[in-house]
Amino acid sequence: RAHLGRVEDQVTKVLDALKVSSSSLSVDLGDNDRLRLSVRNLRDHQYLPPEGVNLYDLLRHEHLVLTKTAAEALITRFATKAQ
Repeated sequence: RAHLGRVEDQVTKVLDALKVSSSSLSVDLGDNDRLRLSVRNLRDHQYLPPEGVNLYDLLRHEHLVLTKTAAEALITRFATKAQ
């Protein structure tokens, strides 16, 4: 449990560095359990894997935080749907 506390502190520091002071949606690959569990414990912040992102979730949050791999997965996902 103490280990997760340190990860939560790291996530909070990253969000502060990105100037994310209000609600955010963090998107990363679904196997990132440490990020998922840490964001889950932060008020007004949500974590989703790329395949779970929808328009409602995007509009509900003031900020969108993506990893590079999540951005690539979303581009692939939506480019496939657009064809």
